[in-house]
Amino acid sequence: MNKKTRILIIIIAVILVLSIAFYELNISLKNPQEVRDYVQGFGAFGPLIIILLIIMEVIIAPIPGVIIAIGSGYAFGALKGTLYSYIGNIIGTSIAFALSRHFGRPLVKKLVKEEKLNYYDRFFREKGVYGLWFVYIFPLFPTDIISFVTGLSSLRFRRFIKIVLIGYIPNMLLLNYFGDSILVHGFGTTTILIGSFFLFASLLAFLFVYKKKTI
Repeated sequence: MNKKTRILIIIIAVILVLSIAFYELNISLKNPQEVRDYVQGFGAFGPLIIILLIIMEVIIAPIPGVIIAIGSGYAFGALKGTLYSYIGNIIGTSIAFALSRHFGRPLVKKLVKEEKLNYYDRFFREKGVYGLWFVYIFPLFPTDIISFVTGLSSLRFRRFIKIVLIGYIPNMLLLNYFGDSILVHGFGTTTILIGSFFLFASLLAFLFVYKKKTI
């Protein structure tokens, strides 16, 4: 058994233990406020919990990543929330890529619905690395699925992680700043403006990525 295989076995074991722990706790996080209340209930361990939640969300847990990221900003403020969300996403994305690269399509098909897998297979073939930048910069795409799909490609991990490390910075800043704004301003004018900017930026990204080849 080589070193890489041992590392992957350890990763899978940790994932299974965390999965059982979270499901035993009967987590039901449907909005940012529930995320904030949940992680703050752990006191000083709150940052660790939000990081673990995001790692689990990226790999297997059915918790919307956007809600957790906004909840992180709601709980810890824009800067700290961004840091914790960023760490969780980088770790989770790296694990997803590694699992996909090592175990291949049979494993990915167990974690991702085949319809979505085929769709983002086509997306990656058509848009390539250029499209990945938009995927990770704008909080509009299911980066967890795309991380698994990218692991099935020939793209080297070193190049992939460079895109992820840079792309997640504006992504997490935007979501956590929005969460922080809810905490400070409620759903007032400032929060609405931030939300409008988010929607506008996401729409531009969507139109740019999905524009027709003839344009």
